[in-house]
Amino acid sequence: MKTIWQKSTDDQTATWFWNFTTTVDRTFDQQLIPYEILSNLAHTQILRFNQLITDDEHKQLRAELIRLWENQENLALSDDDEDVHSFLEKHLTASLGDLGKRIHTMRSRNDLILADTRLWGKYQVLQIAERISTLIQLLIDKAEAEKTWFPGLTHTQLAMPQCSDTFYGGYAELLLRVANGLEWAWRRLDVLPMGSAAGYGTPYFDVQTTIYAELLGFKTIYSSVSYNQLSRGLEEQASLSVLDEVMQVINRLASDLIFMASDINGWVSADSSQVSGSSIMPQKKNPDAWELIRSETHRFAGALSELRGITTNMSSGYHRDLQRVKHVFMSALFHADYMLEVVLQALPGIEFNSEKCKAALKPELFATHVANKLTIEGMPFRDAYKKAAATYKDAEFSESDLQLSYVYKGTPGNAQLEQVKSMLSAYRQDVGKRKQYFTQAVESLVNK
Repeated sequence: MKTIWQKSTDDQTATWFWNFTTTVDRTFDQQLIPYEILSNLAHTQILRFNQLITDDEHKQLRAELIRLWENQENLALSDDDEDVHSFLEKHLTASLGDLGKRIHTMRSRNDLILADTRLWGKYQVLQIAERISTLIQLLIDKAEAEKTWFPGLTHTQLAMPQCSDTFYGGYAELLLRVANGLEWAWRRLDVLPMGSAAGYGTPYFDVQTTIYAELLGFKTIYSSVSYNQLSRGLEEQASLSVLDEVMQVINRLASDLIFMASDINGWVSADSSQVSGSSIMPQKKNPDAWELIRSETHRFAGALSELRGITTNMSSGYHRDLQRVKHVFMSALFHADYMLEVVLQALPGIEFNSEKCKAALKPELFATHVANKLTIEGMPFRDAYKKAAATYKDAEFSESDLQLSYVYKGTPGNAQLEQVKSMLSAYRQDVGKRKQYFTQAVESLVNK
């Protein structure tokens, strides 16, 4: 196989080596075609600034890149393409001849792949942030829609009464606080890599990084070119770290719902759209969706571990090991987006079973209520605690009694979600501003 980087016509890349180094890579590079086009559109302006192409040549390059942009859905890497960069350069050279050969001036595949993956990553993080926002709103809606009392547990043993409003409200608040970390993760990706080339800059040329950053929608410019190669795999870990926490929250929600939906409890039920039967037991309705959700969330810990392994014990400068960063990073973000969509499809089909929940409210759950009532009546708490241990089985509490017993905000039956709603509004505004800035840069670059 031959590449456009080979210096001699006698050079040949072994087929096994070509397949080993490019086959999997092309799958991910296919997704980067739009961002490669954007990077090239910006680069034509930098070439013109350095008088490496004329105004007319700039117009020709731009016109061809816009044609490719408008036809991007029909573009596909073939087995003869090494990567997305050579794919696009090949197209430009085939269309424009020697002018197409000039496009790689002042660049390396190192800063190009950083630009492409981080442009893609910034957009993907925004998409994921919006999905999380939708999930948080769904949890809030479910918290406000009903108040069903059921057993709260510690050590999986009966503890105190819990209510559906604080159950869903707690998950909404935790998910929101965790998801706020995506703003930090987004900023970690929001550093212009162009001009760093292979990690040591481009002699004699003025890359105009300020203009480059504005064109591509990066708000930050590196202080040292060597930062860019050093950052590969580490900045990506920031996004995966936050998403790993998001998935931990989803994992716990899935675990709760699986436990609560068991035949032994039956406190919640899943609708028929998300359960499956058994090939041998005709009565079974298995919560397969939530069991798979619970299992799939562990993939993020694995992705984080793999990235850390790639970047550990690696000296500065580029190493081919870093090609794997793209695979791990993109796979994880694709999976996060998919997992959130699955949860958004499944959660509306979960309902509390009020009758079974009511039947599960055993006297043990009210022992603390008995102790606290005795304390209010004047008995020292430790004495009340001992008396409650002996008398709680005779206690009776209706749902109205429970409602009246929790007098401050945020307790079961008294969930106050205004703070969460306010936080969610601020979160959405931040995501919206970042998306607007990013999309405006893209639109300006394409439509200018």
